[in-house]
Parts: sequence; structure tokens; C-alpha cells
Amino acid sequence: MTRTLSFLFALCFSAIAAASGGLSAASATKVAKSHEDEAQACYAAGKSRNAELAGRVALDLVIEPGGKVKRANATPTPRYTDKASLACLVDAAKGWRFPKGSAPLSVTVAFTFGDISTPPPEVAAPVARRQPPAPAPPPAKPAAPPPDTTKNDAPLAEPPPLPPAEAPPVDAAPGDAPATTTASPPGDNGATPPPQ
Repeated sequence: MTRTLSFLFALCFSAIAAASGGLSAASATKVAKSHEDEAQACYAAGKSRNAELAGRVALDLVIEPGGKVKRANATPTPRYTDKASLACLVDAAKGWRFPKGSAPLSVTVAFTFGDISTPPPEVAAPVARRQPPAPAPPPAKPAAPPPDTTKNDAPLAEPPPLPPAEAPPVDAAPGDAPATTTASPPGDNGATPPPQ
């Protein structure tokens, strides 16, 4: 709230000063532009260091009621890269004298240096050149067969032993009594030895 009131108060005094021919944004801009030759001298020094130097610079000034510059700051566009020429412009602006006013005044004055209509070399559009054709891609490898999901790679387990069968012999007729079997000693295939 206090800032708003301060701004309105300064705006009113600026309007009164402008009506009486004192310090105003218009009169400050006119004085700053009358020092264009000093600004151009600072730019020329920068251009001697960088032949591609160009761009806009916003010079922010805070002018005291007595007409002296209290504070100056130069903000360039990205293309304007010479800091020494910016410092030169700020130092020059601190020596400029403006009409007296009843309140401090903040004003921004824009300066344009060099040819800003063409982009710098590193930003210029590339020249279209014919490119050699790209090499053919290597032949595609055959796709691996999909994994067999029906196979189980786990080792097979031995089936459990079967219990002795009590089934009738194959040549037995239905209704016959089951035959009894005797166990043979190991290595005996169950055949009867030939008579002696």
C-alpha cells in the first residue's frame, strides 16, 4: 500500500514538473538522447574489440530532484556482449545533467547500436548443402523363435514303483483264480532252468 501511494505521489509530482517544464520522463529522455555521441563513442570502443558487436541497450537512470544521476544501469540484449562499452555508457550517463524536479525520477532510455537487422554469424541460418545419401542399414537378423512355453526343462523324476499286481495271467480265463507268483533271486529272469 505504501509503495502504491509513493508511486502515485511521484507520478503526480512528475506530471506537475512536466507541466512546468521541469524534470519528466520526456525531458529526461530528450537530455539522454542529446548525449548520443557519447553513447556511440562507447559503442565504437566495443566494436573495435568485437567487429560483430550490435544490439540494443536499455539505460535505466534514477535522477535526483536536483538533476544529477543517482544511479545508472545498462541492460543489453543477448547479442550485445561487450561489458567494457556498457561500463563506459554507465559512467558517461552519471555525468549527465537533467532539469530540476520536485521528486526523484526513474526513466529507461533505449539505445540501438550497429546493424541489428541481421543475426550474428553464429546465429545465421545454415546454408543448405546437399548431403550424401545415408548408408543402407545392415540386413535385419532373423528373429529368434519364441520360447516354447509347453516344455518343462526340469529333470524328469523316476516314477514311483508299482505295487505288485494281482491281475490274472494273460492266458487265464475269466473266473479263474489268480495265480501266485514267487519272487526270483536277483539276476534270475524268472525262466525255469533246463532239466539236467
